[in-house]
Amino acid sequence: MPRWFLVAIGAALVLGVLGCAGSSRSPFPSECTRVSRVASSPAAGQSVDTVPSDLVPDSVERVSLPQPPNLKGGMQALHEDLDYPSEAEEDEGGVVHVSFIVDKEGTPQNLEVTQGVGYHFNQAALNAIRRQEFEPGTRNGRPICVPMTLPIRFRAGWGTGPQ
Repeated sequence: MPRWFLVAIGAALVLGVLGCAGSSRSPFPSECTRVSRVASSPAAGQSVDTVPSDLVPDSVERVSLPQPPNLKGGMQALHEDLDYPSEAEEDEGGVVHVSFIVDKEGTPQNLEVTQGVGYHFNQAALNAIRRQEFEPGTRNGRPICVPMTLPIRFRAGWGTGPQ
């Protein structure tokens, strides 16, 4: 293979990487900071919580597992707040998956339909989740931002409400 060809491919790869740098936007709101994974302890790859206290250096903070957010009122409250789209046909239905981030105050942010069944159903699912309140997720007793995905089922033929 000619040397100039290899140089051209290398330059294209470098320019492609530089062009993509900074183009991806974080799905986390600016007030949410990502928590990086804690490296395992020096004791045979065990996590800090499973290693006896005398083997863990004082400088290592014990980190508890994060507690996920809770939907106030549960899924029942979400389904009661869900409006079956009047524009939908009687034989339509399906499951809409909505991904979002529950911020430190318990408010859903950055809602996105990751799997939909049609515009009207997707909008009904987004609107219902926007109106919900969550107890924020916590780690070590402090609120944290947590990404979530909820499936919302619309049953075909109901026309009056969700399943």
